[in-house]
Amino acid sequence: MVGGLATAMIVVSLALAAWAAGCAALDRLPPRAHLQLLFLLQGLVVLQAVVALVRSAEWDGPKAELFGYLAVSAVLVPGGLFLTVEERSRWGTLVLAAACLTLAVVVVRLSTVWAAGA
Repeated sequence: MVGGLATAMIVVSLALAAWAAGCAALDRLPPRAHLQLLFLLQGLVVLQAVVALVRSAEWDGPKAELFGYLAVSAVLVPGGLFLTVEERSRWGTLVLAAACLTLAVVVVRLSTVWAAGA
């Protein structure tokens, strides 16, 4: 795990969660810039997963737990985005906010699991 990358993911996901919650409160769909930042966030998630998978060979922690958190982190943003596109109302936007907030929690937990096995 890369500490700076995990921190960036947490900050970006919390900012996007707040932005999506604000859009939902105003009963608006997320603007295009928000969606572009979601793709950036997903790129960071994929990069972190690749780094963790490469480094997991010399890591001594519980691999099933690590791989589980990596899998969940990889599907949260696309899943939330898909549901937002399908449900074009404030509720779909709130799902996106919840997905971004959940991603921040998963990244914190992933960092804790990684540190315990290091």
